[in-house]
Amino acid sequence: MPLRTTVLSGALILCGCLACCGGETKSNVPSGEDSATELEKAIRSAEKVELFFVPPPGPDRDTSEKLVLETKEEVQDFLSLVVLTPKPACECEHGKMLRFTTGKKKITASICSHCFDVVEDGKVRNFKMPKELWAKFCEYEKKHKAEEK
Repeated sequence: MPLRTTVLSGALILCGCLACCGGETKSNVPSGEDSATELEKAIRSAEKVELFFVPPPGPDRDTSEKLVLETKEEVQDFLSLVVLTPKPACECEHGKMLRFTTGKKKITASICSHCFDVVEDGKVRNFKMPKELWAKFCEYEKKHKAEEK
């Protein structure tokens, strides 16, 4: 089974697929409930959230079609929708991304309508995309594109 690779914010994401192609996959990070709970707490403590609507180009990974949530209300509203449920990796191509910033720490998630793949400290963890979070992301994307016209 061929694996697709994506470089995301300096980390390498390997996507295999059980659901899509029937192949075997193994995450490179333990995905136990305690681990997911700690990661969810770290994400929910973010002070800033960046929503990337197209993949960031270039090595600095900061220039892209994006929206930055900085007000406490916007950030907390968005973060309240983050619920991490582990799942097997899959083969979809993620063209969208989130970056959560807490102080000097940045946690990145490569996302699509059903994946929330977190890259933290060079490790990848695969989670299901919460439906409410995806709906909110799409709402922000639609609003952002309307404002650009």
